[in-house]
Amino acid sequence: MATTEQWHNEVTASIGGAEKYGQGCWPNPWLGRIREYQRRHEQTQAREELTRKILMLTEPRFITGCETSELMEALVTMTGAKQLLELGTHTGRTALHLLRAIVGVEGAKLVSIDARPTHHVEFFAKFSKHFEHISGWTPQCLDQLAGRTFDFVFVDSDHSVEHTQKELAALLKITKPGTMFCFHDCPEWQTPGNRVPPPVRTYLLDLIARGEFAGMMLPSPEQLDCLEEWGPNYPKESNPGLAVLIRKK
Repeated sequence: MATTEQWHNEVTASIGGAEKYGQGCWPNPWLGRIREYQRRHEQTQAREELTRKILMLTEPRFITGCETSELMEALVTMTGAKQLLELGTHTGRTALHLLRAIVGVEGAKLVSIDARPTHHVEFFAKFSKHFEHISGWTPQCLDQLAGRTFDFVFVDSDHSVEHTQKELAALLKITKPGTMFCFHDCPEWQTPGNRVPPPVRTYLLDLIARGEFAGMMLPSPEQLDCLEEWGPNYPKESNPGLAVLIRKK
């Protein structure tokens, strides 16, 4: 039987037969999906406020690209992640994307850590139900999160292998198998003139090869700091990139 025909038959059976198509059914098998659309509708004002702030903060240098932040926002929504952790707040623009994914979700929380944040504290205070900021250096301050468990982690702090290893050792204590990790700044090439991967990319790929994580390295669009340094036709292999990994062990 063709896949689409099988799917059609399963859907028809789930609602009690074809005659139910115009009548609806209870319980609705798609209620969970409907609730996500309902959340977005109910949080229209909050989401619009977050969107305006995102647009205000889209200064082009040394920030995670809009497309990359939007991807992580979508990953949070599609996986149903509710306990989010961000290492590296800076202006908070990616944090705004993550908040947009969870605002209105009961019990959802984003914890963002930075020793030198530049985010608009008063604005984020409006979303204190879903947002918590910790000022401090990683990995040391991760000890403050003992006893909590996160199901989505964005790492955008120090990108050296030694620091990433220390962070990951601390993060393993507050995550679980199935937690999604996103690591920013792991380009295919270090620079156009040094066409080898940075050590942290090799380290993360080795974690995948050893079966500790599953995942992939994704390319990312150009950033204006790269354009400024290398010119308009620089090789896109030097873009920051994003590693999307899922903890397996």
